[in-house]
Amino acid sequence: MAKSKFADIVAFNFENFKDYGFSSIEMIGRDVHIYSPNDRVTKRPAISRSSNPEELKRTAKFFDLLYLATYETDIALLTTAAAKEKTVLINLSDIIEKEGLQRAIAMNRISRFIKFCKSYKVATRIVTFAKNELGIRSQKEIDSIYSLLHTD
Repeated sequence: MAKSKFADIVAFNFENFKDYGFSSIEMIGRDVHIYSPNDRVTKRPAISRSSNPEELKRTAKFFDLLYLATYETDIALLTTAAAKEKTVLINLSDIIEKEGLQRAIAMNRISRFIKFCKSYKVATRIVTFAKNELGIRSQKEIDSIYSLLHTD
């Protein structure tokens, strides 16, 4: 996995992050802020989260990181993200919170999305967005999962 600005992003106060191999974590709401694309950004760093690639494309310049919750391979969004040098987030919880066929479908969709990002030279970062300590994965586990998703 490439070096990232955030080693992980979580949704709870996680004090034992060094035990998992992270040099740092960022907490949603305290360190990073997630907005819908139509919200006014008041705190940085700001993540724009949407299921609509058109919304993300239209407002990409206002945000530091983009999170397309559906992982659609939208060419216009990826072109915009590349031009504005935006990083796209991959949420590991979108995989680990699912089971069976739904997990396989999510992995396939995310893998395809990462390949499209790579072909359009858009940086991707994988984070857990863990809601509690059970959702945390070590840096090694995240690297392993990312390598499975990022195969050519």
